[in-house]
Amino acid sequence: MNKQEKYAIAIQDGDQLFLFLNITRGEQGDVYVNFNERHPNHKPHSSYHASGQRHHKGNYRILLPRRMFQKPDEKFENSENIITTSIRRGDGRAWGIICRPEVYQDLMIINDSTIFGEFGLQLSIDLFESGTLPSGYVNCGIDIIQQGMFRNEIPKIAVTLYKVVALS
Repeated sequence: MNKQEKYAIAIQDGDQLFLFLNITRGEQGDVYVNFNERHPNHKPHSSYHASGQRHHKGNYRILLPRRMFQKPDEKFENSENIITTSIRRGDGRAWGIICRPEVYQDLMIINDSTIFGEFGLQLSIDLFESGTLPSGYVNCGIDIIQQGMFRNEIPKIAVTLYKVVALS
């Protein structure tokens, strides 16, 4: 990899485009899912490092135990989840952070009116092998509402907006 890449997940609400989160792939292959922050020292994020270590941080502290997974390199197989989080109608406007598309290599835009239900939807960020799709979405009781793929490097990054449905 030659340079850092940045991707945005944005919510279109009326005529405004709000940043929901951004994804950064570092020069060494580390992938960071950066959540919006209310306090400058909070810096909430989930990361999947070139070593294969995944962790979640807030207030510069690890929030959940560090875990090791496969390295995100040319030998990467199948898929690995980085994080799944909820998204609710009105979240973009509630955060109030205007998205500037020119800052990012690519973005996935979710229309606020697409988000429904009392508890909203789920948004999952996964790494996946070229030629496949994230494996967690096959016959597992979800309806995919929207999916974005960022395909510049190996492994690729998928962002999936979905709702959970009852299994019969």
